Amino acid sequence: MWNISARAAETVEGPRPRDNNSSEGQIISVIAKMHRIFEEYVLASIKRKPMKKVAVFRREHFNAAHRLFNPAWDDGRNAEVFGKCSNPHYHGHNYELVVKVTGVPDPDTGYVMDMKVLSVITSEEVLARFDHKNLNLDTEFFRELNPTAEHIAIVIYDLLRARIDINLELQVRLYETERNFVEYPA
Repeated sequence: MWNISARAAETVEGPRPRDNNSSEGQIISVIAKMHRIFEEYVLASIKRKPMKKVAVFRREHFNAAHRLFNPAWDDGRNAEVFGKCSNPHYHGHNYELVVKVTGVPDPDTGYVMDMKVLSVITSEEVLARFDHKNLNLDTEFFRELNPTAEHIAIVIYDLLRARIDINLELQVRLYETERNFVEYPA
């Protein structure tokens, strides 16, 4: 039997004349090719800079009123489930919104996303629609959808997602109070 590793070592130094049609010659040829491919891969990996993701955050604030209410239930059931949040005269919150965008910084700018652009998008898509509004009455989104913090976060995510590069990850964190907040996607 022949020694494959000794023969493979020969291929690095240069092959000795042999019959390439033999099974031994074919095996040596495959091993040499695999060695070259592996070597090229290792060198390419060393030369390649790692692509490191970074998260950037934009914080915004808006005030809005709402009423949590299921029209299929009577007032008693709504009050039982939603408590004061089911007040027929509505109630308000000072919402804090944190938008998180994650991606690899652009090699030319160093930005994951230009924060001025994110500010404009958030202002146009969220603040202009929801700030100082009654979410149930003044917005198209919550005429049929109960404006819970969960639903508000999903709507905000969908509005922002449509305008932010699909290659960037997006997450919305919405504080309804200092102690209660939701994140989407979870």
